[in-house]
Formats: sequence, C-alpha cells, structure tokens
Amino acid sequence: MTNNCFIYCRKSTDRNDKQEKSLETQERICLETARRNNLNVLEVILESKSAKDAGNRPKFDELIAHIKSKDAGVIVTWDIDRLARNLTEAGLLQSLYETGFIQKIITENDIYQSDRDFMNIGHEFVDASNYSRRLRSKVKDGIETKLRNGEIPGSVKIGYYIVDKKMKPDPDRSPFVKLAFEMYVQGNSLRIITQKLYEMGFRSKKGNKMYLSSIAEMLKRIDYTGTFEYNKQLYQGNYDPLISMVLFDKVQKLLVKNNLPKSQKHYFLYRGVIRCADCGCMHTATMKQGKYVYYYCTNSKRICKQHEKYIEEEEMHKLYSTKLSELPIDVEILNQSYDLYAKNYLMQYKDVENQKNLVKKQLGNVETRIKRLVDIYINGEIQQEVYSQKYKELVLEKETLQNTLNKLETQKPEETLETIRKFKDYCCDLQKTYSLGNNEVKDEILNAVCWNFSILNGEIASIQYKKPFDMIAKLPKNADFRNWWVKQDSNLRPPRCERGALTS
Repeated sequence: MTNNCFIYCRKSTDRNDKQEKSLETQERICLETARRNNLNVLEVILESKSAKDAGNRPKFDELIAHIKSKDAGVIVTWDIDRLARNLTEAGLLQSLYETGFIQKIITENDIYQSDRDFMNIGHEFVDASNYSRRLRSKVKDGIETKLRNGEIPGSVKIGYYIVDKKMKPDPDRSPFVKLAFEMYVQGNSLRIITQKLYEMGFRSKKGNKMYLSSIAEMLKRIDYTGTFEYNKQLYQGNYDPLISMVLFDKVQKLLVKNNLPKSQKHYFLYRGVIRCADCGCMHTATMKQGKYVYYYCTNSKRICKQHEKYIEEEEMHKLYSTKLSELPIDVEILNQSYDLYAKNYLMQYKDVENQKNLVKKQLGNVETRIKRLVDIYINGEIQQEVYSQKYKELVLEKETLQNTLNKLETQKPEETLETIRKFKDYCCDLQKTYSLGNNEVKDEILNAVCWNFSILNGEIASIQYKKPFDMIAKLPKNADFRNWWVKQDSNLRPPRCERGALTS
C-alpha cells in the first residue's frame, strides 16, 4: 500500500485560457513525480471543477473513497491547492492523515509526511481558502464597480462592439437590431423579421444566419434601451441606446399577446367594434360561401331579437362612410382657419433656447437622482421592490425629457405646421379615403377615428370617436378652427393610412 498512489489533477473550468497549468500538463508532471519516488500509480484522476466550495467535486469524493478503502495511502498532485481551497475539505484531508489513511502527499516540489509537514500544509490550505475568498471579494467589488459605472458585466451584446474598452453601437449591425424591434411593432411575425434581416445581410459574429430563436431572445433584451439588467435589477448603462424604452415596452406587450393561443381563422374588419344598441352585446361575424361576410349580435344575454338580423359587410362600409361624412368639417373654413393659425403660430414662436436650457437642467437632475438611487441600492439602504419601481420611473422620466429636448433641438415651426396641414388635408379627404380604400385602409381609419358604435335595426344608433375626432364631432358645422388648433396641435397625427393604397 505504501508504494501505491493516486494522482489527482484539477483545474477550475473547462477553459484552457483560465488555468495556469492544463490537466495534460499536470498529469505529465505528476507521472514524472511518481516515477521519481518509485510509486505505483493505481489511477490518474482528472477533474475540471472549482474547489472554492465544499461538495462540488465528484472526482475528489472518489479519491477520498479510495483512500478510506486503503487502496493507497499516497496522493500525488501538482500543487497542494489542487486538493483543497476551502477549510471543510482541507480539514478532511488533515483528519485522514491523523487517522493513518494518508501517509504522504507529494507535489512537484514538496513531500508532506510528518506532523510538522501537515501542520504547514494546514497553513497552506488556509491560505488557499483565503485566496478563494479574496478572489470572490475582488470579483464582487469589480462587478459592483462596473455596475456603478454603467458597464454591463459579461459578453458584448449583438449590435455593439468594444472601442477603447467602451461599448459602442456597431455601425454595421446596430441598425438591424433597431429594425427588428420596429418591424415587430408594425405587426411582422418573427419568421418574416428573421428572413428579412437575413436577406438584408444580418449575420452573427461568425458570419452565420441569425435564427428565429436568436431574434426572439434579442427582442426581450432591455439592454438596447440604455438600461441593463443584472441579478434581476436594473442599472443605467454608460453606452448609447439603440431603441427607446417606449418601443421596448410595446414589443414586450406584443410578445406576451402573440404567445396566447389563437382561435380566429379569418379577419373581420368590424368585429370587436360594433355593439348591439338593444342588449349591449358585441357583434360577431361569419363568412358564407367563402367570400360573403355578415355581422350579427351574439345575444349572449339572451334578451333581444337583434341577433336574428344579419348585416352584410358592404352595407357596414356604407353605414360607417355615411357617419364620417356627417362630421362637421367645412373644407373652406378649415383651410381659412389653418392659414390664420399658421400666421399667428410663426409670429409667436420664440424662447426656444430658454425651454432647451430648462429641459437640460431637469435632465441633469434626473441623471443625478438615478446615480444616487443606484448607490443607495448597492449600499443596501433600499428594498429591492422599491428600487426597481423607482428606477424604472426615473428612466421613463429621463427618456421623456430627452425626447422633449430632441424635439426642441431639431423641430422647426415649419415642421409643426406641416404636421397640422397633413391632418387638415386628412380630415378633408377622410370620408372619400374610407369609401375608396381597401380593407387595410379602412381598418386603419376605423382604429384611428372610432372607439366603437352600436347598431339597431340595421342602422348606426350611436358612435364614439377617438381624440381629436371627438372634438371635431362636437363642433358646429361652420366652426372656426383657429382656437381648436392651439389645443390640439400636439395630438394631430394622421394614421398610417395616408400611405395606404387605394383600390384601383
């Protein structure tokens, strides 16, 4: 038994670049040490596990089992810290020596075989254990420093690269990341987005295709807003965002919504919009002969007879178009009001620099509050739930102020007036656009103008408009729009259907 030995070699990870000696090198040195000491090697035990915590090494446990079975009393290892770096397992090895199971521990440069030797080995185990604790502390301190400085621990995210040790947007790949978020909000499926980005040249760092699962995971990362998550907490990054927090939140809501099971096989334009004026139930739709669409009351309350009356979709188009024509929009007065408002607006437009300085000051205050909040959280002076909620509120406030500043710095009065002019023209052509438009155009106008309307005996009984059309509906037919522009100009945005194709 005295001439038999076990060789034990260990490295902390599977990565060769993270270890001073590879397992292959350790094994070669240990075999040479065994031959030099005329030892018979029963088994070479190799392990790639950290020794900082006890109970983490199955191969080490096998070694101890062999020693307790008295197969051999000698252990050969490259360095003493390969055997233990925590006090629990260090104490186990000392106990095995004191009870006679271990006669010797031999390393490349030392032999431990006496009480004095094992007294010294105890100090070396303690030093190894302390080294592990100091290393953990240094790593933790390093991560906390990174978090305080707004640096993301870990690998660089898709769409960024490192320049002078700082994370910067990759000019070649960051536009694809932003486009993916925008396409998803526009209603494109993950499959379409993945294929489109591939056709446009989006690739992984190794030049391979980015698969659907990678795109889906990318859309869930808050990192692209300039805020990142670490250990389930949010931190303000020191790098430029690729998307806004508003866009990110929209995508997250859609991801949740689109994961729900879908039972609807056909799209019906007015479903979810029409109510029954008699019983208040929603109207549903059915398709006959594969092309004719009819709407009718669901009669879920079982109290009315309206469900027996069907309205064809073409008739619904005419009813809604008629309602749009009843909006009090006099084209001549609308044009005159706009011209007068535009003249006054250009004369009154001033003090932009003062507004910009005020917003910059508010922005600086918010950034200071964010840094202070992070410091308070890291120092353990605030609860996790309170921190997370307050942090997100401050980030949204910062984003709102930044958007306001961007508008003040870039928007010209002519641009504002152009937006209002487009809305004016849109109102003038609203009924015509709806009547001539295809279902896509009709859907966009329907969603932009109307919340819902009710049907009774095949006619529209009531209708609710969205802003700002609800204000228009309340105006008299010959109303002067000048004062109305002042209150509504920030909300005047024609829906996307101004780009929509009209049916030929």
